[in-house]
Amino acid sequence: MKEPAQAEYEAVEGVRAWLHEERVNSSTGSNAILDDLEWGRQALINHHDHKFESHVGRHNLFADQYSALGYSRDQDGVQSIANFTFGALMFLSGADRRQRYLLSSNQADYDRRKKEDDHPSALDIYERLAIDLEGSRDVEYINPAFVRKLGAEAIRSSVISLEVSYKNAPQDFYKEMSPSIEAIKFEQHSWAVFLAAAIREANNRLDLNDVSQTPTREPKTITEAQLTTLYDVYAAYSLVR
Repeated sequence: MKEPAQAEYEAVEGVRAWLHEERVNSSTGSNAILDDLEWGRQALINHHDHKFESHVGRHNLFADQYSALGYSRDQDGVQSIANFTFGALMFLSGADRRQRYLLSSNQADYDRRKKEDDHPSALDIYERLAIDLEGSRDVEYINPAFVRKLGAEAIRSSVISLEVSYKNAPQDFYKEMSPSIEAIKFEQHSWAVFLAAAIREANNRLDLNDVSQTPTREPKTITEAQLTTLYDVYAAYSLVR
């Protein structure tokens, strides 16, 4: 059996790999428009983000399924966990994309930035996730109701973050320190807190004894994403890196 610290490391690296793969591979198919920097900036200026709206609706649907299944360990229970974690990862990806819209000087700069994992706020995500996973090893109050509450709080942080970006674009373009960037950092922090709780609850519910085996979906659009685990995403990324 893996040591808890090793499993937690692999879970965090699985999240890092998931976000990297989703970001780098988003330039094809129906999501190709998301990689157009000018389109992204106009979406902020014109106060419209259809992907965000669809993610909120999907999160609420996944939250209802997750709550209804309670402590189920059957395939439906596994799928509800996978969907819930997948939705959170999509919100993190969307926040990251908005951040790059704000900071990139041109399309080539955006294309370069999207391949990088080392933006300061991204590092905060992984640090927060690692701290919370370690701190929650023996916590008894992490249950489906608590996880859903954190998800609702994370949704509110995303709504606030998007409103701040709308309000301050385009004057926040090219600024590493701005109201928009600070709001995105808080949004990402909220989703990292949610993810840590969801991963820990899944580990406890499914009696995994290994948080890296938490179910999720592949870093693809929802119509294409098959069930996987954080460890499998981490392992696949490690082979090609």
